Amino acid sequence: MIDRRDELEALLKHERLQKVQNYTARGRRFQLLPDTDLVNFWVLTMNLWANGSGEFKSQDLDDCQSEMMLRRIDPPFDRVSHVWERVAQRAEFHLNLIDNDPKARAVAEALLEEQLKSLRQQVGRPKH
Repeated sequence: MIDRRDELEALLKHERLQKVQNYTARGRRFQLLPDTDLVNFWVLTMNLWANGSGEFKSQDLDDCQSEMMLRRIDPPFDRVSHVWERVAQRAEFHLNLIDNDPKARAVAEALLEEQLKSLRQQVGRPKH
């Protein structure tokens, strides 16, 4: 039997692959960018995200990560180690808000359950 952690990992992997598929279908806007510039853009975008900047666009991060994945470039986490602390603080703040609001928690749990249900159905479908 699959445990909840395995299901969550499968959901995250599935979502990542969907983002790569969507990125390639839209034409790979970063395809011609040199590796160094692509990695530098990823670092910049991670900083914008961590700082809560209005300039941050999740599509930029998704597309950049997708292109890096297609090129088999590992994200340079060592260049954004300071970012993780800020992200963790913001995530903890928002999770506490949800945790302390029963309605928000129920909505979040229902959304997650729906996503897992959808993934289970997709996995169960024949490939053809």
